[in-house]
Amino acid sequence: MSDEELQATYRKAKALILPSEIEGFGLPALEAYYLGTPVCFVRGTSVEEVLSVATAKGGMSLDNPESQIAALDEVLAMDPGEIRDCGLKLRKVYSLKTVSERMLTVFQEVSREFS
Repeated sequence: MSDEELQATYRKAKALILPSEIEGFGLPALEAYYLGTPVCFVRGTSVEEVLSVATAKGGMSLDNPESQIAALDEVLAMDPGEIRDCGLKLRKVYSLKTVSERMLTVFQEVSREFS
């Protein structure tokens, strides 16, 4: 799937359901919100941590079907402005510039410790 096709798919989707307990960073969740699609995610994962700067909505448990239904209902009830605001907050926190600056700071601190 090309980047253009992926973006079109995210934009057409009503929600992204991300039932992973081992997602490394949560890039699919960021991509979805950037493109206006809310996300259902597993509580207690890195995805929850990544999204927590913008929303607590959409959290679910894999062993509880009722929580999965509730999570989907919750994100489907979000209005477009709320979804857009989540995407904007996430872009601000996880922009390439912001993440690069934080990584550089960490590298500099580690370098000073070992110098």
